[in-house]
Amino acid sequence: MRQDRDKDIKVEIPETGVSLAQAWRYLRLWFGNERPLSGNVRLLDGGRIALTLVLDGEIFRFTGAPRDLDALEDAAAERIFAAVDPTNYVLYLFGKNRFAEGYAAAARNVALAPDDFSRGGAFSLWANATHYSAGDLALAYARASMAVALAPKSTSGHMELLSVALALGHDEDGLRQARIIATQRKADEAPSFQERGYAYAQDVAHFARDSVLGDFTQGLVEHCDAGCTLGILKLRRAEYAARLHDPMASDVLFADGLAAGQASATRQARTRYFAAVARGDWPAGVRAARTYAAALAAENAPVPRLGAALVANVATPLLSVALAHAGDVAGAQAAVAATPLDCYDCLRARGRVAALRQDTSGAQAWFARAVAAAPSIPFAYADWGEMLLRRGDFGAAISKFDLAHQKGPHFADPLELWGEALVATNRSDLAIAKYAEVARYAPNWGRLHLKWGEALLWLGRQDDAKKQLAAAAALFLTPAETRILRTLSGKV
Repeated sequence: MRQDRDKDIKVEIPETGVSLAQAWRYLRLWFGNERPLSGNVRLLDGGRIALTLVLDGEIFRFTGAPRDLDALEDAAAERIFAAVDPTNYVLYLFGKNRFAEGYAAAARNVALAPDDFSRGGAFSLWANATHYSAGDLALAYARASMAVALAPKSTSGHMELLSVALALGHDEDGLRQARIIATQRKADEAPSFQERGYAYAQDVAHFARDSVLGDFTQGLVEHCDAGCTLGILKLRRAEYAARLHDPMASDVLFADGLAAGQASATRQARTRYFAAVARGDWPAGVRAARTYAAALAAENAPVPRLGAALVANVATPLLSVALAHAGDVAGAQAAVAATPLDCYDCLRARGRVAALRQDTSGAQAWFARAVAAAPSIPFAYADWGEMLLRRGDFGAAISKFDLAHQKGPHFADPLELWGEALVATNRSDLAIAKYAEVARYAPNWGRLHLKWGEALLWLGRQDDAKKQLAAAAALFLTPAETRILRTLSGKV
């Protein structure tokens, strides 16, 4: 079990009786003052023993055979733990995979909470239990909403809303919660949440915000001191590097993450997917997406309902797009058809699959639904614009790229595509500015420098074009882009 404590409770029972000096010392370390705790072990008739503890006047009595003393001690320690720290007791039970007991304990905490602020915290923990031990995301969201209504200045309720929203694919709501969390004040939190809990919430909110806004440049420099291992942080950064179209940097970060250890199978598979996409290796993307789905299911095997939701909302949209790009359009359609209609990435995937099928009207309808579901998020606008660009509708494409840029000003993709649309309309002069802006966010994107060099050639700026093409040659390019580079290089 992970705790925000430096020590564990440990009751020492020497041969002459029960000594609770250690328990007192740890209680003082945890809570800052002494809580009266006493107890003894007695021999009962029939050779049985009784272990009795008294905490703040409340009596806890455990009986059994002398050989059961260790088990009695464990039971006593857990009862004391539950009495002095009911929140961490619930987390302890979850850490022991005693989900039913943890769920019941979380529900009891709500009934025992003395005021609205405490009740808000209890509802937050109950929402967490409902999410992770019952897998009922809708009910978890309702309970997290109650937590926020009771204690709006407490971050814990907003954290639960954020995690449930992202699991459901409700990215607009996830972004809203991430922004709220970023404004919360440590001083308004419960004392037990003011250190690691508060820092962890801020970390999670920052990563969520960066991800849903396409600000992968910022994501690369975010820290994760409170909530993840070095291995997880390195793999997360490897994903962001890939999504900035720098698969070589992604490979280095990925190797570092594996070397650092404690990087989950789900995180590894997800990172491999985006690295494959960055290379345009869609068959590898299909394999990674399937591995990701299997890892999510395995990781959540104790709660199959949750695993199934995550596979549908998180992994299947990635798989369907990869299948379509790899040429298995029928498989892509079958996969995406099984996804929910209120999931943002699922709607985007439906649109992208339709676009690859040359179903323009269907794609536009799905992109419109995605935009309506998450108007503050740039990806669906960019997807829509890319489809229009590939169809030669440059003016409409530019309008979508403009909207995507407004929503995610540090998201590199719509700016680069905007540049391509400008070149296609003989406005290479305007494209140069777009490419320069892209370079602020994705400086190691080979295609960017290739297209930048092409635009400069159209303007007759041979020396500048040569520099950009040389930069492209040193970065990753797909085979098709490499052929374009050879052609352009022969013109400078």
